[in-house]
Amino acid sequence: MDREPGRTGRRGARQSSSLASRSRRSDGRHRPASLQSATLKLAERAARRPVCCWRGLDMSRFASRAVLCSILVLTAVAAGAAEPQALLRIDRPDDATRELLHHAGVAVIAELEHAVLAVGTASEIEAKAGNLGLGAIVLDASAEASSFALAGLREGAVVADLAGCGEVLWQEDSWILLRNPGFEQPACLGSTRFMMTPLRLEPVRAAQAPPKAYSSFAEGQGELLDPDPLVVDMLTELDTAFALAHWQGLVNAASTRYSTSTGCQTAATYVYNLFDSYGLNPEYQYHTGGHAPNVIGTIPGRVTPEQVYILIGHLDDMPSSGSAPGADDNASGTVMVTALAELMSVYDFASTVKFIAVTGEEFGLYGSEYYAGSAAAAGEDIQAVFNADMIGWQGNGSPNPENLDVNYNTASAWMGTLLNQVAADYPVGLAVNAFVCNDMAYSDHWPFWQQGYSAVCAITDNEGFCGQSGSYPYYHTSNDTIANCGGGGPAFLAASMRLFLAAAGHLADPLCARTAVPTGVTAQPAGNNHIDLAWASAGAGLSYEVHRTPGGCVDPGPDTLVGETTNLYLTDATASGGVLYGYTVRSKDPSGYCLSEPSTCVEAQTTGSCTEPPYFAGVEAVINAADATCLLTVDWSLPIDVYCGGAVAYNVYRSLTPGFVPGPSNRVASLVAATSWDDFDVFYGERYYYVVRAVDLGNGAEDHNTVELSGAPTGPPDIGTWIDDAGDTDPAQLTPTSPWTVATTGGHNGPKVYATGSYPDNVCAGVTSAMMHLGTGPQLSFWSKYSLETGWDKGEVQVSTNGGTTWARVPVNYPASSGYDNDACGLPTGTYFTGTNNNYAQYSASLATWANQDIRIRWVLSSDTSVGGSGWWVDDIAITNVEVPSSCESGGSPYPGPFGKAAPGSGATGVPTDGLTLSWNASTNVSGYEVCVDTVDNGLCDTTWESIGDVMSTVVSGLDELTSYSWQVRAVNGNGSTEADGGVWWWFITTPYLFGDGFESGDTAAWSVTLP
Repeated sequence: MDREPGRTGRRGARQSSSLASRSRRSDGRHRPASLQSATLKLAERAARRPVCCWRGLDMSRFASRAVLCSILVLTAVAAGAAEPQALLRIDRPDDATRELLHHAGVAVIAELEHAVLAVGTASEIEAKAGNLGLGAIVLDASAEASSFALAGLREGAVVADLAGCGEVLWQEDSWILLRNPGFEQPACLGSTRFMMTPLRLEPVRAAQAPPKAYSSFAEGQGELLDPDPLVVDMLTELDTAFALAHWQGLVNAASTRYSTSTGCQTAATYVYNLFDSYGLNPEYQYHTGGHAPNVIGTIPGRVTPEQVYILIGHLDDMPSSGSAPGADDNASGTVMVTALAELMSVYDFASTVKFIAVTGEEFGLYGSEYYAGSAAAAGEDIQAVFNADMIGWQGNGSPNPENLDVNYNTASAWMGTLLNQVAADYPVGLAVNAFVCNDMAYSDHWPFWQQGYSAVCAITDNEGFCGQSGSYPYYHTSNDTIANCGGGGPAFLAASMRLFLAAAGHLADPLCARTAVPTGVTAQPAGNNHIDLAWASAGAGLSYEVHRTPGGCVDPGPDTLVGETTNLYLTDATASGGVLYGYTVRSKDPSGYCLSEPSTCVEAQTTGSCTEPPYFAGVEAVINAADATCLLTVDWSLPIDVYCGGAVAYNVYRSLTPGFVPGPSNRVASLVAATSWDDFDVFYGERYYYVVRAVDLGNGAEDHNTVELSGAPTGPPDIGTWIDDAGDTDPAQLTPTSPWTVATTGGHNGPKVYATGSYPDNVCAGVTSAMMHLGTGPQLSFWSKYSLETGWDKGEVQVSTNGGTTWARVPVNYPASSGYDNDACGLPTGTYFTGTNNNYAQYSASLATWANQDIRIRWVLSSDTSVGGSGWWVDDIAITNVEVPSSCESGGSPYPGPFGKAAPGSGATGVPTDGLTLSWNASTNVSGYEVCVDTVDNGLCDTTWESIGDVMSTVVSGLDELTSYSWQVRAVNGNGSTEADGGVWWWFITTPYLFGDGFESGDTAAWSVTLP
């Protein structure tokens, strides 16, 4: 469970003194006497008013009436001025309240048991809440000037334990609201008495619906589950010894896992290596300066990979100094992740499963907040999150046997029902106590709740929250050891692991156990163009895929699937003579979903004709000439390797549709000798997509790369308006640096937008334009919204005139002020994008200072060393009086015009073997024609192109009887060639033999006749 950390040497600068000294300004100076007098008079009036000033709120649960009166007085004093962003509490009489407020346009920032917290203009929110029959009250009239935290007292703790850790604004149910929490205080960061998490002034996202198959579970109506036999197989592997081995391994990996310590990095490396050994393609996710990274392992889904299930636990621990084994908090939760990763890694699933060990939890959910925010910004379809936090303690003996407490929020109720059903229908050996606890804000499920995802938090005993008793006695101490979790701790941990394994496994839908890697692979030449392969069985009922790479095992070229078989051998009958190949074999289960890792690579080389195509990287650039005549130049480099050593030419394919399949019908240039090609046959306003493939002229083999690039022709630069809508209409023009991305949702007019999402601490990063030339009197405008830590994290627009070496501030009408200068970019005090405005607004500035100069422009985010926000969004940018491309005129293609073949028609039969006339219609812009006739139907000339001259027919003879031929004619001029019928070859079959005795074909050289 978490604690929010300190900002070293700076949080105290904005700490409020106490409620008793509210007449002092937040900067420590006294209020003017006139304002103090007005405040006292209003206070006196408020004291004479009945309690109805709280608009019907049920005050029986509230411990802060005096606080509220003070706040209401201050709100009244400021009412004459423009209303700032306020923080309000709104009644929550039922589970529908959050969504009702969301649809009413209220920015809800937290959903709790009997209240929601919201930010916005106080009068507007009060009115909207009133329209729904909900009481609302202002907790802070100028919320953007402060920071906030939710705190929860552990069993036996009292409010006084929070002294020095923030100003108590409100207390209700299981939560306390603090203003300007003292994060830098060691007693707050590592307290054993309470839990604390930052409250961001950012709207929670609308809750996602549960998976369709579990919609009834949201109403508490469980249905009998049919246990998946593969999940049951996994459960049989998870015994106490297995769980304990994982637990001991992590606890012993480092003497402390304090998030900013070397030990936590050591532990992160330990987890990374485990994930790597399981084949989970691990990755580090860096989120906050000075902290160890998150570690993520993934099993990609095979059927619905976009649907994601997450198993998560925090790796970091407490105390901050000395020994910190953190066995229960939270090695137990992290090893739930690693143990399940090991067991599930040998299976393939319909949906994607992610295993995440997060850090910075004890500092305020840093790692999980970063992951959840980034996932939401990227549109990740997270179906469910299983968070384990302190599941190793055997419990306090009540009940007996101990059950596992599972917290869920209203939107995640289906998961609570599911876990109860899983415990009943799968052999997990654990009783579940699942309950709604919207107040549980103190672990890594909370950021996912805030982003609208379904999530649960499991803990042996719930530390008194939501009426659930039980409290781990060694919390946040050096005595948090495996031994002190009790003799029954390892068994309880194993049972908790089995619960999450059964639930996550059932949801992700295992398809099959991943098959074993084939062994004993051999490869031997077997005559011309043949290589024999063999291997040992990897199990009953399997099939095998054989892959090859030219260049061998050490320097492999493109991978090719040679074939698939149920045998333990296969002959590669298409091997090229003289080429060294590397071969690997994979086993596959009968479903076809579960495929093993590749076997050890073996090499072989054979004799015969050389047929391997070149190893070619494909198109590298599509260049707009920016001339009055429309022109796109397609560029590429020489092949990486030409295995058969022939001369190389290139075929160019083009389409108006991205992702097209190259073929004869979209081939626009054939056998180009150079490494570039000019396409004049293009029009302004269109975007063209290109694929280039290399051909070995010695054997006619074409490579199969699918690299695709695009371009759009324009005319010379002219003064106009430069527009960028982040890719909604034309490609996005700014280059983002992490955490900036081009988000696919959340834009101003269209879906796409430049956005940071939840950003890390200590980052200085921008989204930057290419060089542009300004004219006279240029003006900038753009639309933006933002949620950045008020006063500390900043956004600024900047211009560079030297290619990005130095940057100057653009005088935008910045919406807020910052009095601090210790952010990552070192921006001085002044006006910036800072604080929160969740509605798009337009901003503008003159760029006249840089008129008639070449510039780059960027939007730069600069954060400080702790506490972040949900990000900055920039969209629909316009710059006037800047050089932008003008239109161009199509000059027509310099190549011969389109034309078609005439006779014999495609598919003709009985065609004569001698004196056959091939004819075609005339092309334009032509100097002659070339014809190719061959017996290979592959859309390529496998013989030679024969020049015919500027005529429309030719006669061929000497063809074989009863043989299928392909033929094509191309028109040529000094610029290139154009194939007939858009590149489609025709075919015909020659006449059969007159007799069946084989003499005509040469199969029979002589015969005898017997006379009667």
